[in-house]
Amino acid sequence: MSVLNTPSTKLQTNPAFLWNHRCHQVWANETLYFWRFGFSPRYNGPEILARIKSVMCNNAVLSFAIYELTGERDILIRLWMPPSVTRADFDAELRGRLEEVDLQTCDPFVVSSIISHWVWDNNGTEAMRVPPTAILKNRLSDGDIRRINEGQITPEEFRWFADKNIIAPFQPAPGVKFLITIPAAAGLTVYARDNLQRQLRSILLRARSVSEVSIYCGSGFAEFLLMAKVDPARLLTLNSELIQPINEIGIGEVFGVRTFTHIVIGAPSDARTFQDRLPLKDAVILELDERQLEEYLHRPEEEKLEFKGSAFADMKRWLNEGQELHQRDAIAKEGVLRAVVGQLNSKGGKVIVGVLEAKKFQNPQVAERLNAFPHSGEYVICGVNVDYKGNQGWDEFALRLQDLIATQVVPSPRIWITLRREEYKDKDVCIISVRPPVSDWFYLKDDPSFYVRHGNTTRQLLGPEADGYKRLNPR
Repeated sequence: MSVLNTPSTKLQTNPAFLWNHRCHQVWANETLYFWRFGFSPRYNGPEILARIKSVMCNNAVLSFAIYELTGERDILIRLWMPPSVTRADFDAELRGRLEEVDLQTCDPFVVSSIISHWVWDNNGTEAMRVPPTAILKNRLSDGDIRRINEGQITPEEFRWFADKNIIAPFQPAPGVKFLITIPAAAGLTVYARDNLQRQLRSILLRARSVSEVSIYCGSGFAEFLLMAKVDPARLLTLNSELIQPINEIGIGEVFGVRTFTHIVIGAPSDARTFQDRLPLKDAVILELDERQLEEYLHRPEEEKLEFKGSAFADMKRWLNEGQELHQRDAIAKEGVLRAVVGQLNSKGGKVIVGVLEAKKFQNPQVAERLNAFPHSGEYVICGVNVDYKGNQGWDEFALRLQDLIATQVVPSPRIWITLRREEYKDKDVCIISVRPPVSDWFYLKDDPSFYVRHGNTTRQLLGPEADGYKRLNPR
């Protein structure tokens, strides 16, 4: 459904729209990248997707699109990289996470200029639209950015922002998506490059069966990356209308390179594979307090530090009653999510999952069960391994917890929350970092209670007590 035709007074949650590229560049200081991957001998799409999203989450990547390809490359991702992350570090983390699932090739492409984008130049028929200079110089408030990110603006507001070229509806038409890469040519002059890009754009405009054209210039696995869509009934004309004319301008003879074409078999279609969000001003610079787990294990629980034995597994019944270790989302809502909401409504902090306080379990039988886990001072490190299902591991656990936080805490606190894994004696511990929000109060879905962190406990405030807290701690 078009975000502009939503019948209610509010837009859809997580509407399909794009922020203008200049907003990403000027307001967030982000850089546009593509990465392409090939896997062999196995290709496990769901697990690979989970690992890629985990790396993006760890590096505060808020805007991405993920494509599944045919041929020797299996996946292409498009993302806006925050200024706090280097390409080398991100590439190294990607390789490290994907080598375990048969990664064969991993190539980046950094975009130096967006020559054409179908959303912003009306399929190449007009100049690229950007917000007025006066607006770019005066960034939107965090409140407006947050409401746009979450789809909480009225249709009238959406039309105003769209009229200023700040955002635009993202409504891809049916068709077969494809991409063409033109590798870098040795000794290519600035004049030759400019001439080549003009010819490429002209050829794409003349190709009658082609639509939704985007052209990127940069460095890495290509000099030019072309993305477009073709009518399925005219797929066989792609060679004569586009690929052959591109080769005829001398790509091979003059520049000594050849084109490569990939068909997209899985285009971004939902929140798992597409998202375009702009970071809030306070979130552009990531929190610097990322101590190692060992340091936290030498500290007692306090206002900005809380430990949880598990996210989904019912550890108390397992330890106290000897029952089987069952998992329920309700466990997370009553434990980890409540702790996260308490910190969101307070001063932020850390919720460390996979660690128990030994003093809370004095029963000798319980103590004997806990002896199977490593200890550190007053803490027992059981790890979030108890939350893993079957052969699943950290990536699936992190996605499950992230999705639960995003859907069961209102409004969505995604931009204030980061998850990271740390190993302790073969146990995976989840460290949830909660940055203190600059606006909004947070609640658990379908729960009117107001939770805050007070000392070393998460308190439930009701009625006048909650109102008084908000007056004393305005946002």
